[in-house]
Amino acid sequence: MKLPVWSSISAEFKIFILIILALVVPSLLLSIASMNALGNVQERSRRQLRERYERLTGDVAREVMRRFREEIDGARRLIDQAVGPGSEVAKAESVFKTYLDGKVLFANLFIFNSNASLIYPRIPHANARGINGEEDIEDKEPIFENAKYYEYERKAYARAKMEYERIAGTASDPKIRAYAFLAAGRCAGKAGLVDEAKKFYEIIVRDYPGHRDAEGFYYGLAARYRISELAADEGPYSRAGKLLDTLEFLLDEQHVIDREQYYYFESRVLMELEDIEITDKDKLESFQTRLSKLLARRKVLARAAEFGLEFRNLFDDVIQRYINAPGRRLRFERIGKSKTKTENRLFAYITISGPAGGAVGFEIVPKNFLEAIVRPARNKVLEEENLPADSQITLTEGGKSLFPDEDFSKFYRLYDVQLGEPLENLWAVAFLRDVSVLSRLTSETRIWVIIASAIALLIGVYFTSRTVSKQMKIARLQSDFVSNVTHELKTPLTSIQMFVETLQMGRVRDEEEEKECLDIISSETLRLSRLIDRVLTFARVERGMREFHFRWAWVEDIIRETIAVFKTQVKHERIQMNVQIDPKLPKLWVDPDAVREVLLNLFSNAVKYSKDEKRIQVVARQGVKYVYIDVRDFGIGISKWERKQIFEKFYRSDSRLAREVEGTGLGLTISLQIAKTHGGDIKVVSHKGRGSTFALILPKKPPAREHSSAEKAKGDTDDPAPPHGPGPKKE
Repeated sequence: MKLPVWSSISAEFKIFILIILALVVPSLLLSIASMNALGNVQERSRRQLRERYERLTGDVAREVMRRFREEIDGARRLIDQAVGPGSEVAKAESVFKTYLDGKVLFANLFIFNSNASLIYPRIPHANARGINGEEDIEDKEPIFENAKYYEYERKAYARAKMEYERIAGTASDPKIRAYAFLAAGRCAGKAGLVDEAKKFYEIIVRDYPGHRDAEGFYYGLAARYRISELAADEGPYSRAGKLLDTLEFLLDEQHVIDREQYYYFESRVLMELEDIEITDKDKLESFQTRLSKLLARRKVLARAAEFGLEFRNLFDDVIQRYINAPGRRLRFERIGKSKTKTENRLFAYITISGPAGGAVGFEIVPKNFLEAIVRPARNKVLEEENLPADSQITLTEGGKSLFPDEDFSKFYRLYDVQLGEPLENLWAVAFLRDVSVLSRLTSETRIWVIIASAIALLIGVYFTSRTVSKQMKIARLQSDFVSNVTHELKTPLTSIQMFVETLQMGRVRDEEEEKECLDIISSETLRLSRLIDRVLTFARVERGMREFHFRWAWVEDIIRETIAVFKTQVKHERIQMNVQIDPKLPKLWVDPDAVREVLLNLFSNAVKYSKDEKRIQVVARQGVKYVYIDVRDFGIGISKWERKQIFEKFYRSDSRLAREVEGTGLGLTISLQIAKTHGGDIKVVSHKGRGSTFALILPKKPPAREHSSAEKAKGDTDDPAPPHGPGPKKE
């Protein structure tokens, strides 16, 4: 017994209901059962793994402290060695700096002497005159009057140079001699005597490197910079070397150079280094290597200078209390977060009593601690234990991970272990775990997961039903195609049979009627042949078995030959064709027969789907990369929603005129396949009731898969250019 409601439902909706029953309901039941089972598995897993997590975390914490104590013991041994009996703290700087270069853990070395003076880090001197002290000595020493007269009033730089050189040779005061050599170099440079200028500056660098005037102007610094200026004619690499020498001198002597002088010359040197262009690869690499090292050192010194005041405060507040304490005990001091600092800071230092003593220490910052201690310790343990990807071990401060390059936002802390003295209550090693999403969902989240799963299934059902509907539509179109082809085959066969019988029965009255019958038979035979060819062509295209014969051909020749063939096919109809062809159209790599097939189909459609006014406009033009052949009719047009379907196989419009037109629904499908095989396309612009324009687009260059064959063929061809008319032609 059939249910009346079920029998009234469409086949498509029946399929949809069956999919729902077959997929959704079992899937939902399976999801609910899986959730419950997953919860039980999660609980058991946590119990089994907790002991392992605790052991791993403890192993990492112990390894961290072992490595930390090794580094601290090494630093203490170095201090004992560098500041032994009879040694002074002030002389230990080079030893500690060398040690720091190879250590990541310690940063920001500080050294105080017994007088509470900060020996290191050294910062640019702040009490000197400035950058203009060079000129002051001239005003205070009468001996320079003649030289000044020749330099500034007479502009006789060569004579002024001689006067300054004479002063340098006779003066007893080394400061005056140093300045005289500097001024002599300046005048020699102005006089164009580059070699002599270099000689005077090199004398200052060699014999008076640390001399300055009463106001603190540093002659050696100015001389080095001017040597680099004079090296401009020696080539970029030589000048770069002189500039780097000046920068290195600045870094070496920054603690005794006036701060204003230091930053002035530093900025000038860095600015000029940016403009250096070295073309030789090896020289460029050498220059960049040395520059990188100096810039890294500059960064370290700048950072050390920033911490100078902090170390001063640390000494005054804490270290000074132990400066006279007996022994050499290693102490640690923690400074908590402040308004300007976002992390706790740890200092390790040793105080040494006596006149030659003081305090030596380092800062241990979290970043350095992570890189030097925690990361290697963690990696060592994890490599041995093969920890899964959803677990991690990190260093925390206040429950927050200190690893800046690792995202633990999806992890939660299962277990942590405090580090030992002096790091207790500061940093802890924590074990983090990121279990799968379902195992961490709350009951509310689980409901949402079920809903999301159901939605996903419904979406799948929707697309499945859509696919089924599409296949049913194709089946219907195929059925219509069979009917259309049957009709298309039957009509010419009926005509042929009728006129053959007429001839056989001798019903024709004269030769003219006989010729007319034969013409109709021939026409219907050609029509039948074209129909069969189109169906066979479509079958070959569908199976990918159609062969194309590409060669270089003139587009204009193809268009005009196609128009001639088309006119013979429609010679009994009144058709007006307007043809406009760009006379400069190039040769294209095409299958001429296939392109003619596309154009014939477009011409035929233009006639079929026109009402009374059968007018076709053909325009051939070229763009930058493509040639465009536009075929425009003034017929019924195509609606917007049909434009997306007209290239589908078997599709035919449902409009009244379209239904009256003979056809199979394969022409545009085949045409589009041919265009795409050529690396082109077919585009359509249409307005309902005003006609349509179909554009066949062909590339000027062959597609990649045809390129090599096209290049070879292009080299072999000697085809002349086609004759071109004066312009647009009306046919």
